[in-house]
Parts: sequence; structure tokens; C-alpha cells
Amino acid sequence: MKNNGKEYLGPLIICLAVFLALGWRWYTVNRNHEPGLLVEQGTEKGEPVENASIRVHVAGAVVTPGVYTLPAGSRALEAVEAAGGALPEADQHAINLAQPLYDGQRVEIPFISGDESNQKTAGGGLVNLNTASQEVLEKLPGIGPVRAARIIAYREQKGWFKSVDELADVPGIGPKTLATLRNLVTVY
Repeated sequence: MKNNGKEYLGPLIICLAVFLALGWRWYTVNRNHEPGLLVEQGTEKGEPVENASIRVHVAGAVVTPGVYTLPAGSRALEAVEAAGGALPEADQHAINLAQPLYDGQRVEIPFISGDESNQKTAGGGLVNLNTASQEVLEKLPGIGPVRAARIIAYREQKGWFKSVDELADVPGIGPKTLATLRNLVTVY
């Protein structure tokens, strides 16, 4: 028998068809790709997204307390600068100026006080009243096991705290205790 190579023609056509199909698939997926162009998913027509901004409330020992619009990813230091800077009597060591900010956050710059109870808890962060455990709450000045349990019971009964001032509604927390805790706690 004589071989003309026709027995290889069928598999060759199949391989060529598979190769062309894979090439077409790669082309259709990558034809609109521009290296280095970042586009947020979910935007119509793939328009580039403008820089997002956040709004933060700067209060306490700053020149001009108020609500400021800052670029997303800003730090507490930038919020203080937007408010005209800290006053000379500000205790800037009591807060973390490098802390990243989120939309709707309140940045409270405390005044210098001789009272050591105004110092932050371990790690320099504020205690979130809405998520703090019994042990964390007990480490706050003036808050023992009974008051910590009352804070948690209030939170479970009424829902999350909407402001630090709402802490005054907890039985056993008076104006003096609230004043001591104001710069040590937060809600979000």
C-alpha cells in the first residue's frame, strides 16, 4: 500500500481548528485590555473612577472644629491640619495621628490634663463601645465589672450606641465618669 499522507490530514485539521478556537478566545478576552489602566469593576462603559472622598468630624483642641472633606485614605494628622492645626493645649500624644480615617468618623483631639485617667488604653487606640468586651471595658478608668456589665446590657437592650454621650443613659454612669471616658471611647 502506498501512503500519500492522507491519514494525517484529519487529525491535522482537528488540531488546526482547536488552535484557531483557542486563539480567537484569547483575542476576544484581551482585545480591550490596556496595561496600566485601572478601572473599578461595576462602572458603566469602563470609565475611570474619580478619587473618592470621606467626611470626618474634627473636634476638641483644634483651631477650627468642624466637618471636613478629605481624600479617601487620609490619616488623622491630615484631619487635624484641615481643622487649622492643634491648639497649644492639645494633647497630641493621646491619639494616634497616623490612624487611617473612614467616612463619618469623629476625630477628637483631647486637651492636656494633669489627670492620668485621660491617657489612652494599651495600644493608644480608642475603645469602641459597640464592640468592646467585658474585659476591655473594665480596663477603662472608673469602669469596674458592674459598670462594664451595665454598658453591655444597655448595648444589647437598646442597640448600638449612636454617640459617646449616650453612655450617660447607662445606669451608674454620671457626668463625671462620662467626662473621664469621653476621650477614651468611640462609637462606630
